[in-house]
Amino acid sequence: MWRVIGHDWAVDLLDHSIETGRIRHAYLITGLSSVGKTTLTTQFAQALHCAEPDAPCGNCRSCRLIDEMSHPDVHLVSLDTVPEQERRTRREIGINQIRELRHTISLKPYAGKWKVCLILEANRLSEEAANCLLKTLEEPPSYSVLILTAVDGNILLPTINSRCQRLDLRPVATETIRQALVKTYGVEEDQAHVLAHLAVGRVGWALRASRDGEHRQEHQRRLAHLWKMGGASRVERMALAQELSQQFTKDIEEREGVQELLESWSCWWRDVLLVKEGCPNLVVNVDQLPRLREYAGQVPAGQASHALNSIRATQSYLDQNVNPRLALEVLILGFPTVKA
Repeated sequence: MWRVIGHDWAVDLLDHSIETGRIRHAYLITGLSSVGKTTLTTQFAQALHCAEPDAPCGNCRSCRLIDEMSHPDVHLVSLDTVPEQERRTRREIGINQIRELRHTISLKPYAGKWKVCLILEANRLSEEAANCLLKTLEEPPSYSVLILTAVDGNILLPTINSRCQRLDLRPVATETIRQALVKTYGVEEDQAHVLAHLAVGRVGWALRASRDGEHRQEHQRRLAHLWKMGGASRVERMALAQELSQQFTKDIEEREGVQELLESWSCWWRDVLLVKEGCPNLVVNVDQLPRLREYAGQVPAGQASHALNSIRATQSYLDQNVNPRLALEVLILGFPTVKA
């Protein structure tokens, strides 16, 4: 039985393809970080190998081996599969990893019917690796299934997109996440209510936060940076911009941390606008309504909207490899002043 929260349409599509034997040789699953791409991908691989009537059962030997990524007919490609020292400075899936995949996929299945290759975060493929992968997608072995995931499939080569069946996962409804946290994972109602809103449709984030309070605390720390800027001097704002730019250029994990911080800030200013419009029931930061009302009372709608648009523009600039210090300085210096 598929254990996927939300995305019922995607589960039905994949399940039907297995039942009818109409399995494509390549799939591209896209969506926000932590929205459920890896879970769906892993369980699709399990369903292809599971021999139980209600596949994927999650308990048989094949399902357990795939959970551990040690099944002989399932090959994983991601940045996490390279040595840790190299991973901290490397930002791309390299051509050698794809060459290894091509060799693996050329070998017939050992224990099952399918040779399944998972490429997580395929948007991180180097240009050489993407072109190398394209050769496999053009002439895949009959027993192969390649499953790619990406935050944004449009970043990939159009020729890769055209050779994959694409499944675009949308953010999961807040109520769906809340019910799953309570009924399936035993989270208390009040905590589930807050986490479901903070998740912003990202099931994976909500599940991790329910098990480890550090995720929620990290979210609070990111907002604390923003709150501090409300009454900070120009010098203090410049110092924070410098600190974040140094973090952004340090390594791949720190870079992602800055992007996540900007996403938290974006949600905050969106919430401020919602409160100003009299829609507090729609905010993400439901545990911060008093402070949101303070901001809504002090910051004109035009300034709040400008802050939100500036954050989104900065996220785009950073993805395009502009000077991070300059982009962050312009952003932070332009934030509205808010009295504590």
